[in-house]
Amino acid sequence: NVGLGNVKHSQGKYNEAIRCFKNALKTYNNAFDLKYTTLSAIHNNMGCVYRKMHEYSHALASYHETLALQRQSLVSNDPALASTHNNIGNVYADMGQYTQALSAHQEALAIRQVALPPTHPDLASTYNNLGNVLYKTNQYHHARVCYDKAVSIAKSSLPSNHPDIETYLKNLYSVSNHL
Repeated sequence: NVGLGNVKHSQGKYNEAIRCFKNALKTYNNAFDLKYTTLSAIHNNMGCVYRKMHEYSHALASYHETLALQRQSLVSNDPALASTHNNIGNVYADMGQYTQALSAHQEALAIRQVALPPTHPDLASTYNNLGNVLYKTNQYHHARVCYDKAVSIAKSSLPSNHPDIETYLKNLYSVSNHL
């Protein structure tokens, strides 16, 4: 059911994907040898689908369930927790709730700064997400600092033609026009 849900998600058949994930949860919830990571992955996948459907309250509920399950099975600085915080931050940003978005992205950054090497691409992504929220709240100087870090990390860790570098450079250029 999880695999089929992922296929339906990639095909843009979001309602079918949610149905598959819910069926998988029923199956796994009844399993005695259940791993928290399996359940958290299903909830995370559901959150991704709900976000694409613009059903933000459902996306947040799924991501918060992911986070609760991860906290039961992972160490406090596990990068998976940072990914979930980033997902939560992105949903809050989609909703225009920038204070909550900023807080979630700061949580992700705090974990990734401890858990990952300083040139890891996930750090660049988190700095970019922070920059996006700061930009939306007209904090252009702080956004530029974040975008600068995203570009620097991405250039040192990704191939020169990677699309993330182009995205981060466009964001940096955009915020520079406001300074």
